[in-house]
This record gives sequence, C-alpha cells and structure tokens, in this order.
Amino acid sequence: EYIVTERDRGGAYTGIENFIHRIFRYKLKKYSYWDDPDNAEEAVKVPVNARHVKHMILAGCFDRIEKVGAVTERCALLERAARELGFSLSEKDFPQDMRGRHFFWSQQQIAVSGIGSIDYRRIFNNSEARRQVKGKASYLTLDEVARDENDGRRATVCATVVDVTEHTYKDRETGSRKRFAKLTLSQNNRLAECVCWNDYYMEHHTVIQSLKDRVVILTAVIRYSDYNGCNTLQTYRNSLLFIQS
Repeated sequence: EYIVTERDRGGAYTGIENFIHRIFRYKLKKYSYWDDPDNAEEAVKVPVNARHVKHMILAGCFDRIEKVGAVTERCALLERAARELGFSLSEKDFPQDMRGRHFFWSQQQIAVSGIGSIDYRRIFNNSEARRQVKGKASYLTLDEVARDENDGRRATVCATVVDVTEHTYKDRETGSRKRFAKLTLSQNNRLAECVCWNDYYMEHHTVIQSLKDRVVILTAVIRYSDYNGCNTLQTYRNSLLFIQS
C-alpha cells in the first residue's frame, strides 16, 4: 500500500535507484544487509525494508522498467540496490560462480514468489556435459521420458534432485542384500524416478548421497516399471553424471 501510494503521489517509478530514494526518503538509515531489521519507529514511518526490495527484484518487479532481458541481469539490479542501501552483495548468498547461471536466478524467483520455471534445456545447452554426452544419449525432457515409445532408449536428462533414498534387494545368485538408490528428479511440475543400481551406486556413493536439492545432468536408460506403472530411468555401467549446482 505504501509503495502504491507513493507511486500515485509522485508518478511511475523510473528505476531501482528512483524507487529506493522515494520509498526511503524519510528513513536516512543505511542498512548492513538485506535482513538488517528496522526498529519499531522506522517500521511505522516506512513499512518497507531492504528485504522487501530484494524480494521484489528477485520476483521480477523491476524487469520492465529496467529492461531486464534475462533473469541473470537481476544480479546487477541487486548490486545497485545494495549500493544505494549502504552495503554490497554477500558471496555466501550470491556466489560468484552462480551469478551468471540462469537456473540460479530462476530458483531465487520461485523461492520468493512461487512463480516461474527453470529452463533445464538451457542449462544443458550451456553446460560442458553437452559435448561429453554427444552421440551417447539424446537429451529428453521428463515429459518425453514418460512416453511409451521411449521405453528402452538411452536419455540425457537435466533436472533437480528433490530426494535421495537408499534401498536394498536380495541378490538372486548370492542371496546377499545389495544396496541401491532412488533419485526423485523434478523439472518444475514434472517428476520422474531414477534408479541407481548397486554397482553404479557403490562406485559413486558419496556423490549420489550429496545430490538432494542439486541440479544434475545424467545419462540413463528408460525402462517401464511394473512397480511404478510408468517409465523410470535406470543407470547403466557407464552412466555419466554432472552436478550443475
């Protein structure tokens, strides 16, 4: 309401600096960081703080007036906003090696607004993995993995690992229990399961156990699962795995 009232009073905002100067004109304080709290008097006088500005930038509220062409350009807006508010961006919250990555900013937008999507095909196209998997497995979306006609194909997928679970099965030859892992993969609203069989899981155990909430590119074979009633992904001996975040 405060932001809308100021816009009605002084006209449309022309940029991030103009927004900050007008919204915070009665609040002379310089912030130490985005989450620096206001005291009770400050909060009443100006019910907008640095965290609100950060969330508005991440949600894309300034994209039109700042002519932002890609979500990665929001980093420059954050830097300008932080400078006006009296601090600089933290390496912990915005690592240098992530600032140019499309999916990182898409994740930030989804986290603060619940709106948006990650362009997994773009992540794959811009990755080193693309060259290494060429000729070994075609890139498929999780929607394509689910299609009946793709049962038996080798696929390269890029997705977020939303869960990692360990299971065991009884080996038919030895009778011993063997461990394997199941990865739940997500591409925005589409989910798929990837089974990492014992040999592959044991060879990459530490890495696989660290994959939760990370974006990966992997090669696997598509198999119909009677247990799941749909196609799943399964690792094979030479499956490739690349961690992107």
